[in-house]
Amino acid sequence: MSSCCFSTGAGSRLRRGLAACLGVLALLPGASAGGEASTLTAAESKAEALNCADLPPLLASKDRQLVLASRDGWVAVFDMNPSSLRQERRVASSLEALALSSDGRWLLASTEQASALQLFDGRLQPVKTIALQSLDGRQRTRVAAIRDLPERRSFLVALQDLAEVWEISYDPLAEEVHDGLVHDYRMGEALGKPGFLHPRRTPLEAPVMDWLKGTAAPHIWLTLQPRAGGGLRLQLLHLDVHRAIASMPLSRAVKLSAGLLFKRQGHPVLAVPAQDQRQDPLEFIDLQRLHPPLGLDLPRIANAVGQAQSASLTDALRKLPWSQLKGRYPRPALAADAAEPADPCVGVDGAES
Repeated sequence: MSSCCFSTGAGSRLRRGLAACLGVLALLPGASAGGEASTLTAAESKAEALNCADLPPLLASKDRQLVLASRDGWVAVFDMNPSSLRQERRVASSLEALALSSDGRWLLASTEQASALQLFDGRLQPVKTIALQSLDGRQRTRVAAIRDLPERRSFLVALQDLAEVWEISYDPLAEEVHDGLVHDYRMGEALGKPGFLHPRRTPLEAPVMDWLKGTAAPHIWLTLQPRAGGGLRLQLLHLDVHRAIASMPLSRAVKLSAGLLFKRQGHPVLAVPAQDQRQDPLEFIDLQRLHPPLGLDLPRIANAVGQAQSASLTDALRKLPWSQLKGRYPRPALAADAAEPADPCVGVDGAES
């Protein structure tokens, strides 16, 4: 599950909306024309929910592990079945993004103060610090978003000020990373760095503005920050070849992270909420306009998160031993709870945040 939205809402929105987020995580990539109405309803709900959860709960290891995080740097790790608190500590004075590996062994975090990524093991012990800077060290940046790519055993990092995305593999057998231009790796033209826990940089035309959640790697849908004199573009990035393999212009700014990929009248279509909701709230992007045309079944490369995971997360949150926690975390008001707390953010004493 991804850890971060590109928009950062206020704490009140986080508390009000976390429960809603749990119910709208599923993408509907295979919707047909007959199911178009439900697809669009889901897109609108997903867009609203994505504005509410800055640091949502993270579930991994086949629902055996759950992580809560707060903006002020507290992180709690739980073992599930039965629910028990494994570890809790304050890892930073503030957090702006967090991702949990699919095997539950690694946490990747960025803070609002440091221009660095912090990697922690499953016991919240620091393992590695990765400077957020260009390859030559001249330009520093901050993180825009982090997500886990379970099928590749890696994290994907979008940066605010560098025209790059980073893939950080937590696979001990990952291939070496070769920074810079290399014509033939077999000729030894560059010395490689270990691929395990080292950023693999993919250059872009501009920094990432947003990406489509739930898509299956190596294909990643991106919108890039507009360059001077240029418009907004949608790109399909291929992580194995380290470049965009198709792109197309967009007529207006959209919330790509809330988009849905499906077929409409036999055409692959991306339905995305518009940034400016005063006009038509949804934008329909006909992906047959991609250049160059792709011989891919585009809806099939969307990997649905699934309702089952949402239900598992809701059930796991209900079972947590909230009274044992030192930090203050967003506690959702779940429909099945007997009584809704006065304020969903609670700490060890149950007081309001």
